[in-house]
Amino acid sequence: MQKYRESTLHLLFDKTKTTMPRGAPATLSDKAYVDIVAYMLKANEFPAGAHELGVDDLQKIQLVGKEGPQQVPDFALVRVVGCLTANPSDGGWMLAHSTDPIRTGNPQPAAGEPEVSEGTSLGPGTFRLLVSAAYNPESLKGHKVEVRGFLIRRPTENRLNITSLQTLDPSCGE
Repeated sequence: MQKYRESTLHLLFDKTKTTMPRGAPATLSDKAYVDIVAYMLKANEFPAGAHELGVDDLQKIQLVGKEGPQQVPDFALVRVVGCLTANPSDGGWMLAHSTDPIRTGNPQPAAGEPEVSEGTSLGPGTFRLLVSAAYNPESLKGHKVEVRGFLIRRPTENRLNITSLQTLDPSCGE
């Protein structure tokens, strides 16, 4: 549950499909993999839905534990939308006015995902960005961006170890 909570069922489906059966992953039909996910949910006493689970449902259903919704766990792969700013105190990079982190299974945006993020409203969060040489934040300074990366919570700040940095709008509308 810790590994998949607060994500969509598609992440569990994808993991099942890419690892099962051992030695021959992705050899079953999508319906068979959906049936396996449905069985895992039933075996773990998740309530049944109003209709039979289908592939089209997987992105729409969030996996929430018996304790109810919780924060996305540390070290989960997430996506966050916000304004890219320089940190004047140390020259590092921050994501200001950011949304809450949303769990994702993709370190890079898939087809259609950037369009979904473009309409996302900004929020009150702030994240320090752990940037590698693969990214050039300077060219995106002041832009509304989508950042994907691994979430690291610390007592004084939240951090994102970046796997993807992409502009959504050249202005943050501030």
